[in-house]
Amino acid sequence: MSRHQGKTYLLTGASRGIGALCARRLMSEGARVIGVARDAEALEVLRQDGERLGGELIPRPLDLTARAGLFEWAEALWAELGPLDGVIHNAGVDDFQATERMASEDLIRQVDLNLTAPLLINRALLPHLLAQGHGVLVHMSSVAGYLPVPFGGIYSATKSALFSYNEALAVEYDDSPLTFVSVHPGFVHGTGMHERHKARAGRAPFALGGTSDEAVVETIMSALLSEKSGPRIVNKAPTRPLILLFHALPSVARWVMVRLVRPYLAKVAGVSAK
Repeated sequence: MSRHQGKTYLLTGASRGIGALCARRLMSEGARVIGVARDAEALEVLRQDGERLGGELIPRPLDLTARAGLFEWAEALWAELGPLDGVIHNAGVDDFQATERMASEDLIRQVDLNLTAPLLINRALLPHLLAQGHGVLVHMSSVAGYLPVPFGGIYSATKSALFSYNEALAVEYDDSPLTFVSVHPGFVHGTGMHERHKARAGRAPFALGGTSDEAVVETIMSALLSEKSGPRIVNKAPTRPLILLFHALPSVARWVMVRLVRPYLAKVAGVSAK
């Protein structure tokens, strides 16, 4: 029997991409998934898939960028459907464009979805998770949380903040039974944001590394059963050496990124790189 059998997980961004893959995987192993996304129709399809797979999806259509009432919504969710065995903060958006041309509403939307929503939901749920004596919180960060991303500075900032927040929680609650994991994919092939990038700029250069959507889901599944807090990098070489180089010799790493990363992401952003 799967170790996910009979467990209940809250999953944001459940309607498509990594979220939908993760929901189906969890349901195939007998879990109950509370799926949060804006797309009610896609959640209904997942709910029907859950019946076929032997699990259950409870759809909760919601726009997570609407900050007002999000804390109260999470508290009411626990009262109705708790306890929870884990929370997977998967919802997120990138928006690659020239920073000086970004509309303020696009900036705010990224911050609200990628960062503010997890902060508010966790604030509502942490007292309950601590009281029940177990729980895993998974924060979907990115390699962009380690490395600066040209034309995606807001995305990089939110993912870096989410990584730092996860580590701060791990230290703060080191004496608790809770586990805090940040997941850091790079360019994900198969589904998700990078498939949209490919349509504009082609596949990311090999030198930038990459991973599969299945590998990301497998990392999340493993994290939900882990008692060890911390980051999980899901990407092929040379990403890890580049991360180490950036923190040891940032000026050298910046030189490398200007030549390797900037030209590709300029294409993604539709910007002519100089």
